[in-house]
Amino acid sequence: MKTYNYNYPVALKEGWQTYQEQTYCINESHAIINLLNAGLQHIEIEPILFNPKETVSFTMKLPEPLLKRIDESKEKLGVKTRSKAIFLLIGKGLAKYQQDQNEGKE
Repeated sequence: MKTYNYNYPVALKEGWQTYQEQTYCINESHAIINLLNAGLQHIEIEPILFNPKETVSFTMKLPEPLLKRIDESKEKLGVKTRSKAIFLLIGKGLAKYQQDQNEGKE
């Protein structure tokens, strides 16, 4: 596990905290890892985008194999940095979760 400190949009953090509560994740890192994996599995889905002007610092621990997959996805996502890839993948994971919730209501 590697520890990283990133600045994320406040609304994105609120999004993964809501996901954490709704899915009974043990902690924020667990929720983030789930969302990153969902984003990687559904890379074609449009991410939920958040205003990057209001940011909050957040420290997370991510496993090396996941970091490698994130780094490999940067080109496909059209970004150059790991933090932007993480930002988009969490947004994609949240979009997939919302899509699944909406389909469950129909």
